[in-house]
Amino acid sequence: MLARQGTGGQAYGAAATFNLSRYENSSVNSRSRLDISLAHGSFDANSNNVLTLLSSGNVGIGTTAPGAKLYITSSDADYSTEIYNSRGDAT
Repeated sequence: MLARQGTGGQAYGAAATFNLSRYENSSVNSRSRLDISLAHGSFDANSNNVLTLLSSGNVGIGTTAPGAKLYITSSDADYSTEIYNSRGDAT
């Protein structure tokens, strides 16, 4: 865990965790994953997984089990996904 203490009345603390593990037990083959969590609303960084990277190349935002090369999900009913190109134009 990476953490920064807050200053009373001036700034809240910040925390992040990086969890490297195996996502599939397939004999001796390595199937690695990296989960990144950030504190949001509380100092518990483990409560908010924001990104999962699998050695298969799948990337998940808002999920720990991405089923595609880029898999984005949200539990918030009022969300949108926008993709921009290098010029800043929506695609």
